[in-house]
Amino acid sequence: MEKEFKGSAVFVGRKKATEVADLLSISDVFVFPSKTDTFGLAIIEALACGVPVAAYNVQGPKNIITNGVDGFLGGSLKANALKCLNIDRKNCRKTAMKYSWDNFTDEFIKNLVHI
Repeated sequence: MEKEFKGSAVFVGRKKATEVADLLSISDVFVFPSKTDTFGLAIIEALACGVPVAAYNVQGPKNIITNGVDGFLGGSLKANALKCLNIDRKNCRKTAMKYSWDNFTDEFIKNLVHI
Protein backbone atom coordinates (compact mmCIF):
# COMPACT_ATOMS: atom_id res chain seq x y z
CA MET A 1 0.00 0.00 0.00
CA GLU A 2 2.87 2.37 0.72
CA LYS A 3 4.04 2.01 -2.89
CA GLU A 4 0.54 2.45 -4.30
CA PHE A 5 -0.21 5.60 -2.28
CA LYS A 6 3.28 7.11 -2.22
CA GLY A 7 2.96 10.89 -2.05
CA SER A 8 -0.75 10.89 -1.21
CA ALA A 9 -0.77 9.08 2.14
CA VAL A 10 1.50 8.90 5.15
CA PHE A 11 2.20 5.51 6.71
CA VAL A 12 3.47 6.09 10.23
CA GLY A 13 4.07 2.50 11.34
CA ARG A 14 3.46 1.08 14.80
CA LYS A 15 2.78 3.68 17.51
CA LYS A 16 2.35 3.64 21.28
CA ALA A 17 -0.92 4.75 22.90
CA THR A 18 0.08 8.36 23.53
CA GLU A 19 1.49 8.64 20.01
CA VAL A 20 -1.78 7.34 18.58
CA ALA A 21 -3.73 9.97 20.50
CA ASP A 22 -1.36 12.68 19.26
CA LEU A 23 -1.77 11.56 15.65
CA LEU A 24 -5.54 11.30 15.95
CA SER A 25 -5.77 14.76 17.50
CA ILE A 26 -4.14 16.40 14.48
CA SER A 27 -6.22 14.42 11.97
CA ASP A 28 -9.12 15.87 10.05
CA VAL A 29 -11.05 12.62 9.66
CA PHE A 30 -10.77 9.02 10.84
CA VAL A 31 -11.70 6.52 8.13
CA PHE A 32 -12.93 3.19 9.50
CA PRO A 33 -12.81 0.79 6.52
CA SER A 34 -14.15 -2.38 8.15
CA LYS A 35 -17.50 -3.89 7.20
CA THR A 36 -17.26 -6.67 9.78
CA ASP A 37 -15.86 -5.22 13.03
CA THR A 38 -18.43 -5.78 15.74
CA PHE A 39 -17.91 -2.53 17.64
CA GLY A 40 -14.84 -0.59 16.58
CA LEU A 41 -13.09 0.75 19.66
CA ALA A 42 -10.90 2.77 17.29
CA ILE A 43 -14.02 4.78 16.41
CA ILE A 44 -14.48 5.76 20.07
CA GLU A 45 -10.78 6.64 20.33
CA ALA A 46 -11.01 8.91 17.30
CA LEU A 47 -14.17 10.58 18.59
CA ALA A 48 -12.51 11.10 21.99
CA CYS A 49 -9.80 13.06 20.16
CA GLY A 50 -12.48 15.19 18.50
CA VAL A 51 -12.10 13.55 15.10
CA PRO A 52 -15.19 12.80 12.98
CA VAL A 53 -15.50 9.28 11.56
CA ALA A 54 -16.21 8.13 8.01
CA ALA A 55 -17.41 4.54 7.87
CA TYR A 56 -19.69 2.11 6.10
CA ASN A 57 -23.29 1.91 7.30
CA VAL A 58 -22.89 -1.48 9.00
CA GLN A 59 -23.20 -2.92 12.52
CA GLY A 60 -20.62 -1.35 14.78
CA PRO A 61 -20.22 2.07 13.19
CA LYS A 62 -23.97 2.61 12.87
CA ASN A 63 -24.36 1.83 16.58
CA ILE A 64 -21.98 4.66 17.45
CA ILE A 65 -22.07 7.30 14.72
CA THR A 66 -24.98 9.65 14.14
CA ASN A 67 -24.91 10.58 10.46
CA GLY A 68 -24.05 14.25 10.03
CA VAL A 69 -23.43 14.84 13.74
CA ASP A 70 -20.15 13.09 14.57
CA GLY A 71 -19.40 11.43 11.27
CA PHE A 72 -20.90 10.06 8.09
CA LEU A 73 -21.96 6.54 7.16
CA GLY A 74 -22.55 5.20 3.66
CA GLY A 75 -21.20 3.21 0.76
CA SER A 76 -18.40 5.58 -0.24
CA LEU A 77 -15.67 6.15 2.33
CA LYS A 78 -14.23 8.96 0.20
CA ALA A 79 -17.56 10.82 0.06
CA ASN A 80 -18.12 10.22 3.77
CA ALA A 81 -14.63 11.49 4.63
CA LEU A 82 -15.08 14.66 2.59
CA LYS A 83 -18.42 15.39 4.26
CA CYS A 84 -16.77 14.88 7.67
CA LEU A 85 -14.65 17.97 7.08
CA ASN A 86 -17.70 20.07 8.03
CA ILE A 87 -18.45 18.25 11.30
CA ASP A 88 -18.14 20.20 14.56
CA ARG A 89 -15.41 18.40 16.52
CA LYS A 90 -17.21 19.16 19.80
CA ASN A 91 -19.95 16.74 18.70
CA CYS A 92 -17.35 14.00 18.39
CA ARG A 93 -16.11 14.47 21.96
CA LYS A 94 -19.70 14.53 23.22
CA THR A 95 -20.42 11.18 21.57
CA ALA A 96 -17.21 9.64 22.94
CA MET A 97 -18.18 10.64 26.48
CA LYS A 98 -21.20 8.31 26.26
CA TYR A 99 -18.71 5.43 26.31
CA SER A 100 -16.98 6.21 29.61
CA TRP A 101 -16.29 3.51 32.19
CA ASP A 102 -18.79 5.17 34.51
CA ASN A 103 -21.53 4.98 31.89
CA PHE A 104 -20.70 1.36 31.06
CA THR A 105 -20.75 0.44 34.74
CA ASP A 106 -24.11 2.16 35.29
CA GLU A 107 -25.57 0.38 32.24
CA PHE A 108 -24.25 -2.98 33.44
CA ILE A 109 -25.76 -2.49 36.89
CA LYS A 110 -29.12 -1.52 35.37
CA ASN A 111 -29.17 -4.80 33.45
CA LEU A 112 -28.45 -7.07 36.41
CA VAL A 113 -31.26 -9.44 37.29
CA HIS A 114 -32.22 -9.59 40.95
CA ILE A 115 -33.04 -13.08 42.15
